[in-house]
Amino acid sequence: MLQFELLSDRMKRESLQKRRDREAERRERVFNDKTRSIGVSLALRLYKVAFILHSREEKKQRALEKDIVNYRLRHQQEYEPNPPDQEEAQMMPPGLVGLDLEMKNRQRRQKEQLRQWLLQQQSEQAAERQQETLKGTFCLIPHRQHYDQSRVEMDQKAQQHLALSQNHDCTKRK
Repeated sequence: MLQFELLSDRMKRESLQKRRDREAERRERVFNDKTRSIGVSLALRLYKVAFILHSREEKKQRALEKDIVNYRLRHQQEYEPNPPDQEEAQMMPPGLVGLDLEMKNRQRRQKEQLRQWLLQQQSEQAAERQQETLKGTFCLIPHRQHYDQSRVEMDQKAQQHLALSQNHDCTKRK
């Protein structure tokens, strides 16, 4: 049996297929996290934009650094920019550059010097304490006198304020 398709049936089928295609494209747009903008907070969108811009900058920086390295390898000749003079070579200590042959002796001398300084400071401090005790300034009497004087001044001020407030209260009642 022959199957014939009517023109109206074919048009309905094509329009249905177009609707399905449009719906699939819409779903792709709506549910694609990379391009979706509806239902996403502004902060999240700004974060995504900043992240994308930052990653682009990093890629550009890496490419630039790679280009610089390649340029140097291709175009620059190997040369020593500051060759050492003969005088400098003679002034260098024997052995490897940076090697301190006298390190242990130097450290021992430094420790001895520090110990002497410490002993000198301790003796000076002990002498000062001895002089202060002999003079009598080591005790806290001067500090106590200052404390007592400030307490007397504060008490006098408090009494003046109390007297002023009582006078003010008396004038209000009258």
